[in-house]
Amino acid sequence: MQKDPGLYIRHILEAIAYIEADTAGFDFERFRRDRRTRQLVERNLEILSEASYQQINRSPCNAQLSGGPYSRQYPINPRRETSP
Repeated sequence: MQKDPGLYIRHILEAIAYIEADTAGFDFERFRRDRRTRQLVERNLEILSEASYQQINRSPCNAQLSGGPYSRQYPINPRRETSP
C-alpha cells in the first residue's frame, strides 16, 4: 500500500517541533546532563531520519534513477561528460 508522501513531511516537521519544544531554554551543559531530554531528542532524530529516508525512496527523482514508473514522466537532464 502506497502512503501519502505528505505523511513523511508531517513526521519530519513534527519531529523538528518536538525537538525544539523539548530543548527550549536548555544550554548545552543542561542538555548534556539531562538523560531524559537527550533520549527524547535521539528518538525524534530517529523518526526524522526514517521519514527522510522513506520520502527520498518514494520520490519520483529517485525512481527515475532506478528505472521506476516515473522515469519517463519525469526525465532528468543528462550529466555533461567532463574531460580528464
